[in-house]
Amino acid sequence: MAINPERQALPRYGSPISEQEYEALERAYPELRLELIGGRLYYNLAGGSRAHATICLNISAELRSQLKRGSGPCFVVGSDMQVLANGEKVYPDVTISCDVADHKQDIKIIQSPHIVVEVHSPSTEYKDKNHKLQAYMACSTIEEIMFVNQFAPEVRVYSRSGGEWRYQDYQRGQLLHLASLDLQLSMDEIYYDIEFEEPLEES
Repeated sequence: MAINPERQALPRYGSPISEQEYEALERAYPELRLELIGGRLYYNLAGGSRAHATICLNISAELRSQLKRGSGPCFVVGSDMQVLANGEKVYPDVTISCDVADHKQDIKIIQSPHIVVEVHSPSTEYKDKNHKLQAYMACSTIEEIMFVNQFAPEVRVYSRSGGEWRYQDYQRGQLLHLASLDLQLSMDEIYYDIEFEEPLEES
């Protein structure tokens, strides 16, 4: 992809930015996933790890497989699709929408996310667990939020229940349940082809 040498430099990570400035940066940097959260700009310039990519693929494939067996409108998209969450523009690693309006072939942003998944990396973990979590919880269409650790078999699922949010933690060998769509994921499926370093035993 050609780089325009005259395009403006990226503002500092986390800098305050207007909607108009954000849209201009999106046009200038189409190769980047720029996020606008709480009026601040976030992005990740570095490439992702193999573990991150593998976990995202595992989750997407299994969710898509289960949804295909149903007859509803729900579908899965990956991290290249922008999502609108309570007015914030973000790129979850995996998103499920059940809105037929989101299923149109020419859309460029998911307006009604139902489930969002974030696979943490060291550079995104603080943003995910703070700024993005608040945006997701404030989004009226989101029923479940899944946070995945790529360095250890640990997953936390936030679920909306009676207007309140509750969370459940999952560890190695457990079966994870996304109740809003009656989906199940085993921790073995999520972390398929991922090897973790074994902790050293005390002598």
